[in-house]
Amino acid sequence: AHIVPYANEGSHDVRNGLLLRADFHRLFDVGLVGVTPDLRIRISPRIREAYFNGKAYYRMNDQQLSVVPDLAYLRPDPDRLNWHLQNRFQA
Repeated sequence: AHIVPYANEGSHDVRNGLLLRADFHRLFDVGLVGVTPDLRIRISPRIREAYFNGKAYYRMNDQQLSVVPDLAYLRPDPDRLNWHLQNRFQA
């Protein structure tokens, strides 16, 4: 998933991306899932309205991403993650 969407001047740079499973990718794109700069998952309370209560997702709230590159230059850019939280995430 692009953190800053390509259509919004995001790049194809690896630091502008997250490797997410398909359902999380869709939820991230519409702002029902976010990732903090310290790589913790945020689940929007609005997921309840869109995904039949979203119970399967709430347990993931505030969990660390399970797979993160070892090399810092391959990890998601904290500034871009913050951009997503401020501009896309439905808090």
